[in-house]
Amino acid sequence: MFNKKSLLWLCLFFFLVQITSAQMPGIPGPGNMPKMFGEFKMPQVGSYAEYKMTYPSEKVETIVKMSIVGKEKTPDGKELYWYEYQTTDPKTENIDIVKMLISGDPQKKGTINRMIFKHNQDKAMELPEEMMRMINAPMKKEEKIKKEGEVKNLGKEKMQTPAGILECFHMQYVSENKEVSDVWQAKEVPFFGLAKSVTQGMSMEIQKFGKDAKSAITEEPQKLVIPRTEKMEQAPGIDTLKKELPKIPK
Repeated sequence: MFNKKSLLWLCLFFFLVQITSAQMPGIPGPGNMPKMFGEFKMPQVGSYAEYKMTYPSEKVETIVKMSIVGKEKTPDGKELYWYEYQTTDPKTENIDIVKMLISGDPQKKGTINRMIFKHNQDKAMELPEEMMRMINAPMKKEEKIKKEGEVKNLGKEKMQTPAGILECFHMQYVSENKEVSDVWQAKEVPFFGLAKSVTQGMSMEIQKFGKDAKSAITEEPQKLVIPRTEKMEQAPGIDTLKKELPKIPK
């Protein structure tokens, strides 16, 4: 049985999932996952890529690590992979982990079969099937994914990164609303081949990558028990939750 704080956090998480899906179509799950340019290629188990995300205007830095930490097969022989997305705040040392059993690009709807999340030393929690169905549900007509706009290939460049010197293709994406994103892609980097990206208000650069990743969640996750989905509309609004959460003692 969950206490009041746990239930409020669960409701907040539910709202964040819905808001994230609406604001960033095609990127399921909690948190503010950055837009990853390029084609997703499933790497071998143990592969990882670690990035530093910088928001200059807010003077905020975040370390993001993507890993493949396991593989499973469905009864019909389909291969699924355990994909782990970990964010670390260097200032507070807060760590958030989302572990997903995926069939393909985790940015696309319908590819996530299971989802586990963990914050710092809290117990790992797994989302129930009802919530997974919500996350994987097809988008409504009014939630159409925006087109990429214009894509330019600016040629090859050698780039010095914390992960070493990488030979990159410099791509430039111009969105429909004329926002420009510069992206450097290197075939050695797993997942999206992303070495560096500079978008409006944010930059992202590879720090290291390799093939020896292990899961940061070693415990058996606890299954979340949530109210019946038809009662979800009775949950408090997100503004109320934001006000109430700080008042609740740990």
